[in-house]
Amino acid sequence: MANMNVARQIDWELLEFKKQTFNLILLDGPYEINYNNREWDKPNSIDWGFLFLMSKIWLKNNGNVILFTGWSNLKKMLTISSSYFNLQNIITWDRVKTRRAKDKNLTSASEFILWFTKKNLEEKNIILNKEDSLTKKSTSGMGHKNGSRYRRLSNVWTDIPPIVPWSEEYTGYDCQKPLALIRRIIRLFSNPSDTIGDFFCGSGTTAEASIIEKRNYFCSDINSKAIEITNNRIKKYT
Repeated sequence: MANMNVARQIDWELLEFKKQTFNLILLDGPYEINYNNREWDKPNSIDWGFLFLMSKIWLKNNGNVILFTGWSNLKKMLTISSSYFNLQNIITWDRVKTRRAKDKNLTSASEFILWFTKKNLEEKNIILNKEDSLTKKSTSGMGHKNGSRYRRLSNVWTDIPPIVPWSEEYTGYDCQKPLALIRRIIRLFSNPSDTIGDFFCGSGTTAEASIIEKRNYFCSDINSKAIEITNNRIKKYT
């Protein structure tokens, strides 16, 4: 089996893990919207059925799968995934910063985070840890009652901004996710010492978040630049 806590350039179809290796799998692949005419983002660029199948094999029985997607690919992801996983919730991440749209459409300021578990998993076995949002309550009375000054985390996330070119953590990699966003997901859907799998590791946000949150990780990407950025990013920790 491949060693954990590494980032590698490898085609995810060739990865060989034992069954039930991962407690949490993050899938942040192409949204298939031909973003900026990128070759990797063309429609049907990924065999999602095969990826869901392998994720099901590699996922522990009480593990979670988190999938990022956009509105135009949402129906397709829900249809394909239904053969392999149960959908637990759809989180809407309000990015604030909008993307361009066609003349006859609204600009897009949201992305969707789909939360899956294995089929027939009893509710008591689902891993979901308590987490407050970063939004302070408007009234102090309710905060004093439940011991928190912040709103309880819902399935609409408005408190984490996207990465922009002037962000301190910006690496120059396309579609980079904020470290705070991935850290929240890791805290919510896994426990310390668990093992996280990310097969579209991009700029290495999952690797860094896993280190900070004291999880093991395996990150891979077919893009050699992604692996270079990831390994440079985590040098300060290793």
